[in-house]
Amino acid sequence: MACLLISALLLLGPGPGHRLRFRLPSSAERLRPAFLPKRPALPARAPGRAAELETMAALVQYLASLLVSGRPAAQAWKELDVFHRSQAMAEGTGPTEEPVLVLLGVASRAAELGGSPAQAIRRALAERAFRAGTSSAMPECWERIALCVRASELSGCPLAALLTRLALDLEHSADAEGARQAALAGPKASVALLAWLPFLGLGLGLLLGVDPVEIIIVSPAGLASVVAGLILWAVGRLWSRALVTAAEGRS
Repeated sequence: MACLLISALLLLGPGPGHRLRFRLPSSAERLRPAFLPKRPALPARAPGRAAELETMAALVQYLASLLVSGRPAAQAWKELDVFHRSQAMAEGTGPTEEPVLVLLGVASRAAELGGSPAQAIRRALAERAFRAGTSSAMPECWERIALCVRASELSGCPLAALLTRLALDLEHSADAEGARQAALAGPKASVALLAWLPFLGLGLGLLLGVDPVEIIIVSPAGLASVVAGLILWAVGRLWSRALVTAAEGRS
């Protein structure tokens, strides 16, 4: 019984990547035309869609703040590109390894040459192969950035206002994704516990002095029950994984 309780606590406890998240007021909500906010610290680059949405929200917020402060578009793109490359180098990540840096460089060069950053971003999205089969939010976010830039080019509306609204929307999406992952943490832990429970039962039987392995091998009924149990165990694992995948919204 003690082994079962310890195993349940280990499986249901917070994972190694779990961390408390204290949300500060959005920098986009504090934007004012009279000043330029300090360079925002990028969120921790943990894997997952929520972390990518947070990273993109910080990027869009910083670009909007540069434009609000009166920077020309070309200079704003250039400063944003330089800042993120310096951050990547400080973290030990090569500039060519991250799609976000590639797209920033493309947009910065297009703006510097007097071209359209929106068209340059779309061409780069079409040419560059992003991670296939993952829940990466980066291509979708960059497509929305390109739409904002293109709308500003065609209509003349302030790009900073569009980017501020986009940053807030990305933050809300990141919060929703984080809440969904938190809600799924319990079912995932339950699935893991139920998957290992039969094997924990065998270990508990050995600790109590019963030899379940001998009973299974000698008795035909025991062997048949093990085969049927393994089949049902495999079906249950596949079914549970399919339910969790459907709840996560992935195909």
